[in-house]
Amino acid sequence: MNASLRIAKIFGIPVQVHWSFALLLVWIIYTGYKEGMGMTDTFFLGLFVLALFLCVILHEFGHALTARQYGVGTHDITISPIGGIARLDRMPEKPFQEFMVAVAGPLVNVAIAVVLSGFYVVKSGAGQEEIQNLVYGVLVRDSNFFPETTSPFDFFMLGMIALNGILAVFNMLPAFPMDGGRVLRALLTLRLGRSLATRVATIVGQVIAVGLAIYGISNGSVITVLIGAFVFYAAAAENRSVRTETFLSRFKVSDIVRTQFTRFSLFDTLLSAARAFHHGYERHFVVFNEENTPAGIISEPEILQAIRENRLEQPIESMMNNNIHPLSPDNSLKDVLHLFQTEGVAIIPIIETGELVGVVDHQMVEHFLRTQRKLRKF
Repeated sequence: MNASLRIAKIFGIPVQVHWSFALLLVWIIYTGYKEGMGMTDTFFLGLFVLALFLCVILHEFGHALTARQYGVGTHDITISPIGGIARLDRMPEKPFQEFMVAVAGPLVNVAIAVVLSGFYVVKSGAGQEEIQNLVYGVLVRDSNFFPETTSPFDFFMLGMIALNGILAVFNMLPAFPMDGGRVLRALLTLRLGRSLATRVATIVGQVIAVGLAIYGISNGSVITVLIGAFVFYAAAAENRSVRTETFLSRFKVSDIVRTQFTRFSLFDTLLSAARAFHHGYERHFVVFNEENTPAGIISEPEILQAIRENRLEQPIESMMNNNIHPLSPDNSLKDVLHLFQTEGVAIIPIIETGELVGVVDHQMVEHFLRTQRKLRKF
């Protein structure tokens, strides 16, 4: 079962809502009941929250569309109660590009706040001091500045202005891998290199994450605690990912390429692939055409699907995918990892001087990394 529901596809990027977002709607209804709101006020609160998350989506599109300018695609954008995340194929490694991708999101929130401020000034005719007092009153309901007669329009507009400003500032905290943390890493990379810069940014981010969690616990803010926990573990995961990339960049494909592998033609049956799958250690296979060149791939998911649907008598061609991305023996293992992550390939044909010399798949890279860990080289 998919944990997220696709609600749109914008600029070719799927936008998804995580199932846990429904908990936010429950919270809105609960808050309305607890505060004695009527249906109209509760509905207005819901619109306000949804408008805020629309700003979060625009924030993520800032990252995604800026990354696209540097040749980096985005798998999808997913929204949850604690925010949004754009799943980029990868983060650009050049410091300037990473800097630009990181700041693009907060700049979108700044732009939204500026546009809404201008619209509000024109619409209401309010002066600067009055607007500052109203914004403060919206944020701090018990303050002396809070006007009891604030209209729904004022509250909505000023709330959006204030919260977009807060989103911009909060995301620029140097808590890696948040936007500010990525900016910090980009700047540190100029002097320390990407690997060491990532370690430093990770430590800074985890310290801030612990601080957020403590603050959340002391103030009873579950969302803040969850954000702190997310930042802490996400920073560790990002650090592991960069360490793996750096380590693999020291080795070539030729160091692990498998020269003995099972070959299938377009017209072999799925039954033959299923037998090879069950009786051997291979999980993914390259399929060849009549010219004996790679034409496609048949992988574990397709083989299992063929078994479930009783399609084993059909030719492999009927279920193979054409996602072929050959490499040469001189490519680095980091290039292999990059293809696994960005193209979703399961097995890579290795071509040298126009001839297929072997294959590399997920299991081989994972086995290589496990061996290196046991040897304490990684």
